[in-house]
Amino acid sequence: MLSIDTLANSDITRWYYDGDAEAWPDLATAKSTIPTAVRPGKTIGIFTSGSIVEYWWPTSAVSDTDLVFKTPVIISDATPTHGSSGLVQSGGTADAIAAEATARSNADTAEATARTNADTAEATARSNADSAEATARANGDAATLTSAQAYADSLLVSVYKDCGNWNASTGTFPTSGGTGPGGNVKAGNAWECSTAGTVAGEAFDVGDIIRALVDAPGQTLANWARSEHNTQQATQTTRGTVKLATQATAIAATDDLTALTPLQGLALILDQKKNYFRNVSVSRGTPYGNETIMYYPNAGNITSIVLSNLTNAFYKTSAAGTYATLATPIAITSGTSLYIKFDYTDINNLNGSIAITGKDN
Repeated sequence: MLSIDTLANSDITRWYYDGDAEAWPDLATAKSTIPTAVRPGKTIGIFTSGSIVEYWWPTSAVSDTDLVFKTPVIISDATPTHGSSGLVQSGGTADAIAAEATARSNADTAEATARTNADTAEATARSNADSAEATARANGDAATLTSAQAYADSLLVSVYKDCGNWNASTGTFPTSGGTGPGGNVKAGNAWECSTAGTVAGEAFDVGDIIRALVDAPGQTLANWARSEHNTQQATQTTRGTVKLATQATAIAATDDLTALTPLQGLALILDQKKNYFRNVSVSRGTPYGNETIMYYPNAGNITSIVLSNLTNAFYKTSAAGTYATLATPIAITSGTSLYIKFDYTDINNLNGSIAITGKDN
């Protein structure tokens, strides 16, 4: 709080009248401090319950009792030294200002909401209009296209015109469904065979195309052109396309839907000649520890060995080799001898056989 000397040396009019730089902590302090010489007609601010309340000495009044509450005047207190946090409390004026601010805020909010709603409505209306326009254009284009196509068709004479599918199993050529008046067949009308059959002594397969050469061709074969489109897989009973077999497929002999060329047929014959079957008979010797030797000039593989009246069989592929339990397949190199050691199953019958199946490389 400023002293009287400080007040006397300051801008008295501003200090006591404006009330925007300082407020007195209470009425008693103000009354005891402010000189009577400056009181007449002066306004002061008193800090009361967190707000600045204005009091004044009317006209020429100078006593403490003459200090009264002043008719509200709006004063802005930006940084009060006694902790004020807002407008000076001036009766109902602050409330009116707050109410006005609230009203303006509400009005701004309402206006923004209205603008948003209007913008949304406008966007929706534009979208609906664009959609309606697109639909109208599409419908108009389709109608125009249909009309133009009909007109073009009416001008065509002896020009190819696809008229759909045709069932050859009926035994007749098409007599309706054409582009002539009432669906009559005209030159250039064409159909694709959807069901195989025989017409006018000719076999037609699925995919074949027939085309009228004259108007009203009837059932005369010469009045129809034919284009075979046998794209289906050929079998022993159905005409169509066939794939050539590879050499590997031909040799495997597992495919009945591919065809052999002469070269592949020769390769198949030569390959089959590589297969062999040997039946070796053995007899006499002793009941146990017998051995037989077979020579192989070509390299290949033994795929099967079947023993008759023989048991405990072992084999090796060289004289210096070690016997192993007999099992197939057995890889054979060129010039190899196959050694088989065995016992007779029936020691009273010293006869047996070894059936060998294999293939040379």
